[in-house]
Amino acid sequence: MSPPETSPRKRPTAESIRRATENARSVADELACRSIVLPAVGCENGGFYIREGGALIRRTIRSYDPEVLEDMRVIGYTDRERNALEAAASELTGSR
Repeated sequence: MSPPETSPRKRPTAESIRRATENARSVADELACRSIVLPAVGCENGGFYIREGGALIRRTIRSYDPEVLEDMRVIGYTDRERNALEAAASELTGSR
């Protein structure tokens, strides 16, 4: 018996993070969720810089015109991730 085929792990891209965020928010809206919290998909362990990925996720969230969904947030699991996400949010809003 031969070993199972393995493919090299694909690194996340801006496009794959954007699509994952769009899919999550669309499904949440279809399910009539009023709020959703998203992890920073593809960031840190996935190989994408948390600050850059967090900004991308937030821009993608902001560009959505939901039917039901009222509150969409991005979560960081460590202090470092939370600080990077807060910095990305501040850069997007122009506040420091």
